[in-house]
Amino acid sequence: MHAHPKHAPPAFVSMALAIAGLGASTVALADQTIAVDGTATGRTFAGMGAVSGGGATSVLLRDYVEPQRSQILDYLFKPYFGAAMSELYVEIGGDGNATQGSELSHMHSSSDENYFRGYEWWLMEQAKARNPAIYLDATPWSGPSWLGNNNNLFTQNTATYVANWLNGAKTYHNLDINYVGCRNEKGTDEQYAELLRTTLNSNGLSSVGIHAFDNPGTASNWTWATDLNTNATLDSALVAIGQHTTEGSPPPADVIAIGKPIWDTEEHVYEQGFQCEIDIVKAFNFNYINSKITKTIFWYLITSYYPIENFTNQTVGTASAPWSGSYTISPALWGYAHVGQFTKTGWTFLDGASGNFNGGGSYVTLKAPTGGDFSVIAQTEGANATQNITFNVTGGLAAGPISVWTSNASAQFTQQPSVTPVNGTFAVAMAPNTIYSLTTTTGQQKGSYASPATAPFPLPYYENYDHYNSDFTINGYRPYYHADISGGFELYKRADGTGQCLRQVVNPAANAWGVEWNPYTIVGDPSWTDYQVSADVMPEDATGWASVMGRVNSTGDGYWATPSAYYLSLTQAGAWSFDTVTLSGTTSSVKQLANGKATLLAGSWHNLQIVFSGTSIKGLVDKTQVFSINDSTFKSGSVGLGTLANHNAQFDNLIVNTVGGATPPPTVFVQDGENASDGGAPFDAGGSSSGATGSSGATSSSGATSSSSGATSSSGATSSSGSTSSSGSTSSSGGSAGSSSGAGGGSSGSASSTGGTTGSDSGAGLADAGTSNGGSPSGGCSCRTVDGTSGGSGLGALLVAGVATLRSRRRHRVARP
Repeated sequence: MHAHPKHAPPAFVSMALAIAGLGASTVALADQTIAVDGTATGRTFAGMGAVSGGGATSVLLRDYVEPQRSQILDYLFKPYFGAAMSELYVEIGGDGNATQGSELSHMHSSSDENYFRGYEWWLMEQAKARNPAIYLDATPWSGPSWLGNNNNLFTQNTATYVANWLNGAKTYHNLDINYVGCRNEKGTDEQYAELLRTTLNSNGLSSVGIHAFDNPGTASNWTWATDLNTNATLDSALVAIGQHTTEGSPPPADVIAIGKPIWDTEEHVYEQGFQCEIDIVKAFNFNYINSKITKTIFWYLITSYYPIENFTNQTVGTASAPWSGSYTISPALWGYAHVGQFTKTGWTFLDGASGNFNGGGSYVTLKAPTGGDFSVIAQTEGANATQNITFNVTGGLAAGPISVWTSNASAQFTQQPSVTPVNGTFAVAMAPNTIYSLTTTTGQQKGSYASPATAPFPLPYYENYDHYNSDFTINGYRPYYHADISGGFELYKRADGTGQCLRQVVNPAANAWGVEWNPYTIVGDPSWTDYQVSADVMPEDATGWASVMGRVNSTGDGYWATPSAYYLSLTQAGAWSFDTVTLSGTTSSVKQLANGKATLLAGSWHNLQIVFSGTSIKGLVDKTQVFSINDSTFKSGSVGLGTLANHNAQFDNLIVNTVGGATPPPTVFVQDGENASDGGAPFDAGGSSSGATGSSGATSSSGATSSSSGATSSSGATSSSGSTSSSGSTSSSGGSAGSSSGAGGGSSGSASSTGGTTGSDSGAGLADAGTSNGGSPSGGCSCRTVDGTSGGSGLGALLVAGVATLRSRRRHRVARP
């Protein structure tokens, strides 16, 4: 027999009301009673997470230096710290645009295999290192041309290609991929799903589950699923039905009745602030309550790309300024935390304790397989008044204290006083427009780091590509700060033996998910107005061209990848053209502003330069001016490099400078030392800088890891040196402010913003111990001017100034005619 809340002890009633910040006299209890019965039936929870890719959404993330890189990764994947995602879903790079940009393929051709291109391998390693229990999923968006014709990738070639990627993940990165899709949003082909299953099985991949067909959420895209009732081969081929945006288009009853797991493999919440956070929880709850959907994956993981690309800043945070180390964490991250820190994949939804509140909002309840732990995830969006909810707990579930965490528009992920059930009954007064996580588990915390202040992209900027380790696998074959929008640009060894360059390698064009213009990659600050940009270029055939782009201010609309920009192109024979390009509806609109034939200097490499000064624009080929015009089409934008589609070209000595500025020394990147120190391994996995703070819960009943100093608490949890907690969390002994517990050491010395350096790099890849700010890192580095004075907020200068040992590795290669 359970006590009715009206007859609970007065202290218990007051506690329930205090959670909502209301006085005991303002409301009455028992607006709704929910039976939480541990013996009730329900489907198995399969996880919650986000997509990296579907448009190169993480392209700038690896370019961050320590400790910021590890901090961002901790926020995403570290259990009991931030989002605590239970699944990471990545794009299988396919050389073609997939919304924001393109990702390099592991097989440009049928005879080419390379399992180090790109950054998704690294990201999966980082996620796994922080949370070994995280699930990994992958799907092709685009695919190289050899996979199929007319953008049809449902072929044996694709099945083999996917199998190779899965085996490459294991062989070269020790990654066991749990699931794979057929292709993102490109229709259905039941025979291909069966073919993929057969191909995976024959390649030793029978443990990898297949979901299909991951199409947009419309009623017609559910119809194929009923074939599972009559096609046993198809049914056995698939582990789950995958569909997108199911909150807006839930499965019909006959699809739910099949009994097959249903996953929302791409949910969209395109909002800002707390509204985004609560709607993430709302979508998660809706999916199970209305559709029995047991996994919800949101697109996309984090905004780690340039702001002129589409759908920016609609995720858990923004990490788009690696040159400064600055990043932001959005309220949306704590929407993931309200699920991720209170559940585990393999728990069971309780149908009888999942539903809608009478006064607005929803709730789901999940229980652990053993031990009796349970959690309630609730949200009250749209409610007009406080709702007093009573929970009656039975069926062998835990009877201990109930931890309560809330988020609202004013404060995200805040721990409230615990509630102690009386005879299995407890009550919570739930305020409108608030998220609640109620749980018998412990260990949750609101992890926190201090981000450095933002700083502009460094100018002048000189990328000569020579400083990258000649083993390009360390960098995933990509240069820092470059974002490929279409095609694929890889680090490459020059045929003339004079160093390294950048090469556009995709030829012929890929079967892209989006609609492409020509291959191009962008770099720099979209707010730049007056500047000059130049690069050495080498078209590889007589009918193609290579280009330098300027004032790039858009990369299309998220499906059509046409930029808005100026570009100066050159053929092998010296024919040049200066054009504008922009997207007009669904058409790439190109307008020629000037053209001609240049007298080229000897050799196959030639220099292109564009000079922008207000409406005055000049162009030079091999240092000789070929045009001077006035045009006001575009007033600002970043720079880029491009080629004609279905052609290869090479690029070197990319320089962006003030108008009339002297040729600068090559930019020096601290990242070189960090990447060289780990040889491509996940050296920063789980490494968090000192200065991390958590609002509560340093101990965990499930042995969760909560930071990285290596000191272990009695519960098996570790916590960072210098960490603090407002409610009794413990930190490791010996933590000192300003030291890097995750990195283990750092460089002494400093560098100037003009390339002059002092000191030495004693710990490349590790945080600098030169200065600190009481454990709240201003980049984890010291920044000093050439004369040794403190540089205060000069992290951006440090990242591009480098250190003496890195500078000694680099030779200053003069731009060639």
